[in-house]
Amino acid sequence: MRRLLAADAWRPASGEAFWDGGGYVDADTVIATATLYTETPQDARHVLIDALSGEVRYPMPAHESAYPLGDGTWLTAEGVTLFRWTHR
Repeated sequence: MRRLLAADAWRPASGEAFWDGGGYVDADTVIATATLYTETPQDARHVLIDALSGEVRYPMPAHESAYPLGDGTWLTAEGVTLFRWTHR
């Protein structure tokens, strides 16, 4: 087992990041959301993590929470629009 701290995936300029959600994108990949807290939630990032090695990887910068669908895709939202992403 490998312990992965939110700070291992994202080091904000100030404050501290904590894991606050996640799930399986597919059998080999986890997507997790880290949120920056000072006194209240300030910003969120999501990262893809290899489920076996714990390696953090991501195809592009992300700045919002993610919702895994389990079929290799996940959703993000911007305003009233949903975006469906894939890492393959």
